[in-house]
Amino acid sequence: TLRAGGSGIVRAMTTPTDLPTTPATPAGAMHEQTFNEALAGFPIPDFAAHNDAGQQARAIAREHIGELATLELQPASYAFHDANRHRIDTVALAMIGLGENQQASAAIDALRQQWCREPAVHGGTIPIMQALGIA
Repeated sequence: TLRAGGSGIVRAMTTPTDLPTTPATPAGAMHEQTFNEALAGFPIPDFAAHNDAGQQARAIAREHIGELATLELQPASYAFHDANRHRIDTVALAMIGLGENQQASAAIDALRQQWCREPAVHGGTIPIMQALGIA
């Protein structure tokens, strides 16, 4: 289990304004109430936290904003090998106190690969599918 180790930067979504609208899903696949219940305890970063963790996260963001703002990103479907997107993820992990955590980095890599394998992301583009090893 990955946790920001009591850093105070991660909180649970609890207010109705935190809950997104139900995503587009096949008819009957997910009821709105079930979706909202599932998200109610989902941890999210609170970068505005008025504590040491919040201050540290904002300091990391200020330190890297110049670099990150100038990065050129490949199309989202190439996120699995876009070094600039990987750099953004590395800074984001540092902001929540997991910057040196190899398990967290591996989890982000796995999620990135899984996301890029989604047909809605790769769009059936053969070169992308071949690079992912699914064509």
